[in-house]
Amino acid sequence: MSSAARLFEQANRLQAAGDCAAAIAAWLQLLQRAPQDWQARLNLANAYQQSAQYPLALEHYLAVLAQQPAAQGARVNLAQLLKQLGEYALAADLLHEVLQQQPDNVDALSALSLVQLYLGQPDAAVATATRACALAPQRLALAVNLGLLLTQQRRYADAESCLSEAMARFGAEADLRWNRAIVRLYRGDYAGAWPDYEARFDSVMAARHTALPRFDWAQPCSRLLLWAEQGLGDSIMVMRLLPLLGQRFAGAIVIEAPAALHRLLHSVLPQAVLTVAASDADGDAQLPMMSLPGLLQLRREQLDGSPYLTPDAGLVQQWQQRLAASRRHELAIGLVWASGAWGVGAADYNRQRKSMAPAQLLPLLQAVSGCDWVSLQLGEPAGVLAGHMIDVSADITDMADTLAMIASLDLVVTVDTAVAHLAAAMGKPVWVMMRYEGAPFFGEHDDMPWYGTLRVFRQPAPGDWDSVLGDMLIALSQSN
Repeated sequence: MSSAARLFEQANRLQAAGDCAAAIAAWLQLLQRAPQDWQARLNLANAYQQSAQYPLALEHYLAVLAQQPAAQGARVNLAQLLKQLGEYALAADLLHEVLQQQPDNVDALSALSLVQLYLGQPDAAVATATRACALAPQRLALAVNLGLLLTQQRRYADAESCLSEAMARFGAEADLRWNRAIVRLYRGDYAGAWPDYEARFDSVMAARHTALPRFDWAQPCSRLLLWAEQGLGDSIMVMRLLPLLGQRFAGAIVIEAPAALHRLLHSVLPQAVLTVAASDADGDAQLPMMSLPGLLQLRREQLDGSPYLTPDAGLVQQWQQRLAASRRHELAIGLVWASGAWGVGAADYNRQRKSMAPAQLLPLLQAVSGCDWVSLQLGEPAGVLAGHMIDVSADITDMADTLAMIASLDLVVTVDTAVAHLAAAMGKPVWVMMRYEGAPFFGEHDDMPWYGTLRVFRQPAPGDWDSVLGDMLIALSQSN
């Protein structure tokens, strides 16, 4: 075997083992010797993509295709990169080119199905993914993908059947279990969802504090480390259960959570020690916060929607005084139009789906007279809404401040973000502007069981915020 062949094998092994930095160095070394080796350059591009060095990946994919235009694998991988960067239309064009030459290219079909989802074409996405599964039924990832797309299309029974059938063939793989848990949450099958929900740490997120044993009722524990793991809204939702945990667990509780939640957490579980960065020495056992419903064997029908957060009276008075100078009307409505940024391109897809541009809301604010609109939005410029709202949000320091500010309002209108949970948890009327696919804990029929004062206005088609705003305008006119 030649030295170049040995180096090729070494780079492949490094890349397969996930050591992208070493693999990149090996591929670069090989290409110095053989710059026309397009397969090595393709593998280098793949390694750059795997390590999120996207400009370099793009450069080398284009170089491969310039040298070897018929390399359809490179074309598919380039499309995957474009999808990652949020260039969905370009990715779709590239994949259609591949499929014109190779109609049964499973990798191209699989990639195209996700691109079609991102383009707001859920029916086409399911059809494409179904074809890919039929062509390669032995590939686990295709079954996972189809189950996800059926869920996004709101075909929950079909999604659960797809994922359960795949588990019968492939076993209890983490990605299948996680996606099935999401479907069961939509359907209100909490008992069936909680066991599969634990697969999230082997599927979509990393666990922490794994040196400590997972807490369960059967093992002795004098100090429990409970750690927040997902969004602020999820943590606020689960705060409903913390008093019950405090009643059932006699030991000390340490909660690791963002500082923005600490005053709220203290209000519902005052005996807990709060920290933003716990160590394993802080507990004898650990529990992720979103595992608490499963630990308590929570069923959907046990949730009565009653409020459980109460704002601090002193803070309420302070925020009333801050708002008073700008108030012009008796009625006040809080407004949030965007979720926090998660990344770029495909990584930011869910945030983009959840959020609205300020300009989209301007007609609503202009049409509804006789009320003060109050911004509860953090971190996003108000743009054209700036002259139509009271905005003292720069003074908000944490969620306890936001809760106290909401106490002075009559209604909160928001996209699906933490403020929706916060306002509903105190019993304030909340209208949620919801993306087409909804959210698991809001349920299949938008009958959110965790809160009794929350109403959902869901898109009738992907991206159709105009219908949501039209329905909301009618509801506001009727409520006046």
